[in-house]
Amino acid sequence: STDDIGVNGYYVLENNIPIAQLGSTATSFDSNRSTNSVYNYQIVAFDAARNYSTLSNTKQVTTGYVGSGGDGFNDHAFPSVPANFKITKITPQQVKLTWSDSTDDRGIEGYDVFKDDRWVSIRQTGTSYVDSDLVAGSKHTYQIRAADTSLKTSAKESLSVTTDSQTANTGNLVGTLLDEHSYVGLRPVVSFTLTDGIVETAKPVRADGFYVFNNIPAGTYTVTYSLGGFVKQTRSVTITADKTTTVDMLIPKLFH
Repeated sequence: STDDIGVNGYYVLENNIPIAQLGSTATSFDSNRSTNSVYNYQIVAFDAARNYSTLSNTKQVTTGYVGSGGDGFNDHAFPSVPANFKITKITPQQVKLTWSDSTDDRGIEGYDVFKDDRWVSIRQTGTSYVDSDLVAGSKHTYQIRAADTSLKTSAKESLSVTTDSQTANTGNLVGTLLDEHSYVGLRPVVSFTLTDGIVETAKPVRADGFYVFNNIPAGTYTVTYSLGGFVKQTRSVTITADKTTTVDMLIPKLFH
């Protein structure tokens, strides 16, 4: 700027608020700001008598992210919305989401999956997601979006699904297995055996000790819980059609 008695300095305004006073020779200003935010900047000059110039033109800046692709400030393209989004019902308690790859000038970092407005998978690299242990006959809304390598995100694609009703003449078996002393969840192998001695299925449980078997034909079973270093436990359980049976158990260690 110029002035008849000389420019004494400049004020920098961010979103109409002065944030810095600069010297008379200043021609630039650096500022660290939050990512993924919009800021409007203006400059005003002043002289020694504190006469102020009119405000400069407004310069709007949208900050970016720094992802695996580097500088998000210079990336102005957003990824395309994932196409061909589909939901396939696998069982009354399980659905599979699939979609096609998005495109972006810098490449795709991954995909975010939301279930009922909650994040359930962040930056996953595949184009499918399986949601298990749902309640039969329940409705859910899923959304997906793509993120590029500077972490700009696409708009969300959305679909809703209602899971099938419980399979006829079947029930569910759930429960939690804990160390009887520490009450910490265990991860034993759980199997249940039909009354004629045929082993129906076996699988490990979650890290917190929770397990679930869905769509078990109604009947009586011998359920076995086994894990190295712990005493094997068995329990007779009757599965009733259209109901969920809960069996929680404390499992003792072999040696104390």
